[in-house]
Amino acid sequence: MGRRDDHRGEGPWLMLFLVLLAVGAKPAAEAATPHHRRTPPPAPTPAAASSTGRADIPPAYLVLYQRGAHACPGLSWAVLAGIGKVETNHGRSRAPGVVSGVNRFGCCSGPMQFNIRNGPPSTW
Repeated sequence: MGRRDDHRGEGPWLMLFLVLLAVGAKPAAEAATPHHRRTPPPAPTPAAASSTGRADIPPAYLVLYQRGAHACPGLSWAVLAGIGKVETNHGRSRAPGVVSGVNRFGCCSGPMQFNIRNGPPSTW
């Protein structure tokens, strides 16, 4: 009575164990791959700017956003325009540091609010 030789019920459990082992082995293998050898995911395709959004951008600023994006492959001009809109309403804001001087924190200047006090222009 001590040992049981009937293994009929072990098949499904063994199959489940093997599946879980195989699924668990893939992330472990990926984790063992050096980071510099991994293929980065494809960049998302930027959405086109709406006609309303585009109409809100002053023509001179649109040209600057497009030139800036052209100088930095992979950067969309619409992203730059979004930052310009949020930071200073495309240079229309009358807040300190937009047209002249620095902002109220004493470090950022211009329509994109670059940090000009702590080293070279570095941040928004």
